[in-house]
Amino acid sequence: MKMPRRPFYPPMKLPPDIFGLQRPTLLNFENDEETRKRVAVVEQGVLAAFSAAVDHLGDVFLTDRAGSEVLRFNDYGKFLERWGTNGSGSKQFIKPHGIAIDATDHLYITDMGNSRVQIFSNNGTFIKKWGTYGTSNGQFSDGIPGIAVDSKGFIYVVDRLQSRIQKFDDTGKLISMWGSKGSSLGELNKPEDIGINDKTGEVFVTDTKNSRIQVFDLKAKILT
Repeated sequence: MKMPRRPFYPPMKLPPDIFGLQRPTLLNFENDEETRKRVAVVEQGVLAAFSAAVDHLGDVFLTDRAGSEVLRFNDYGKFLERWGTNGSGSKQFIKPHGIAIDATDHLYITDMGNSRVQIFSNNGTFIKKWGTYGTSNGQFSDGIPGIAVDSKGFIYVVDRLQSRIQKFDDTGKLISMWGSKGSSLGELNKPEDIGINDKTGEVFVTDTKNSRIQVFDLKAKILT
């Protein structure tokens, strides 16, 4: 039996200034009739996009390091809004990188060049920020690429240059931390990202320079 051809949706050209770049951005849309979902694939022009997260509405948020901003799209790939400028004030960024969304659709963004975390509502309203540069407990280097939020609202931040993970409550108070530079179990060497499985209580960390993924429990006990 000959299968019907899937309809093709040509690329949609967006204004080049959306991403703060010179080259235009193309989004390809492919219609899947079985799932009735459309997937937007960024083909070119987004050279400084580093992390993405999805809220409960299905909207997609993207950090753009070159533009020092956050961009929002709906689940069809339509551009909705953006916020952020280069700087050190509230709602300003220097190399925004990691992004995570909690159960209330608050966005947590690692502002790497400012060694801090900024928190926003999903419409871009600034809520709070915390973090300072340093190596003491609760401080950050200028290399904090990864961030995650668990179901209880605790925030986990990866410090790549300090080879450690720090856990905070939603006020920015340090709860715990783990990791030191090395290659033994429980040690890290320039970790990059973090993910949490709330159902199993597992924390997954990409241990980049050791070419592995380490799995911890939510109390930082090494599992694998």
